[in-house]
Amino acid sequence: MRSKVYKMIILVCMLAAIAILIALKQYNKPHTDIRNSKPEMVMTPPDLIKEFVRDENTATKLYTEKIIQINGIVNDINTSDEKIIVTFKDGESESSVICHMQAEEKSKTLKLQKGQKISVKGMCSGFLLDVMMVRCVLINEKNE
Repeated sequence: MRSKVYKMIILVCMLAAIAILIALKQYNKPHTDIRNSKPEMVMTPPDLIKEFVRDENTATKLYTEKIIQINGIVNDINTSDEKIIVTFKDGESESSVICHMQAEEKSKTLKLQKGQKISVKGMCSGFLLDVMMVRCVLINEKNE
């Protein structure tokens, strides 16, 4: 009887150790290198917003945790506490695409102006009245 109890205890301890190792591996997994990754989709801000407004559940499945390139006109640039946020507005709705830029993009982003056409690549993190993009990088800085 004791040998069965000891075997069960050892089995449970081994399973717990394996679960802890898997969790640590996932936790320490490096982020995707956005700058050197190819975007999975290239869209305009209005198109991306319309997808989420039309069917949020489907759009969440399609776009969340995907690298997306946004080509559009800058509506606003906001800097606060080392965070740089570039906003693209959709003229037809109250929603916008909010891009949280990577820290190393600060000098380039501060040179941008409202109304400037740019391309930004980042990871879509979902929709909360606005489409949220994180770890974004600037693709170009051309005036048009």
